[in-house]
Amino acid sequence: MFISDDLWLRGQTAQRNIQDVVNYTGAFWGTAMLQTMQMGLTAPQAFWTAMGRAGNAPTTQPATIPVPDMAKPLPQAAPVAPVASVVAIRGREPDTAPPPPDDLTSLLGVGTKLAASLNAEGIHRYQQIAALDEAAVAALDARIKGFRMLAGRYDLVAQARTFG
Repeated sequence: MFISDDLWLRGQTAQRNIQDVVNYTGAFWGTAMLQTMQMGLTAPQAFWTAMGRAGNAPTTQPATIPVPDMAKPLPQAAPVAPVASVVAIRGREPDTAPPPPDDLTSLLGVGTKLAASLNAEGIHRYQQIAALDEAAVAALDARIKGFRMLAGRYDLVAQARTFG
């Protein structure tokens, strides 16, 4: 074998290795991007958008805030007349619709069937689940089969605290 053949073979091997690294890297980042888009993670896009806006922001001097002279007394406010109640003005009670119930299925481990069972028990809000203690979980487990297991496995009370 000649030196030129040896150099040629080594060059081919190096070129193949570089191509493998480039292909692997492209496949990895492509897969990571697809998984990110499937999970709905948009933080990197928002981050880079904000960075682009920050880079294009005009540089201006900050506005000076006038400082009030503390030697002068502040003007006195005019006395406020008492306001009539809402019932007297409108002639009826104000309409206060309850807020819509939370989507309990957004908690990990809570499906539509368990959410319906919790709604039937009067639990519609994350705060209600966050307020559950061991006794309340045991009481719900007596009415909803397997609730204690799900509450322990998925830590539903802690999840509800973060959502609520």
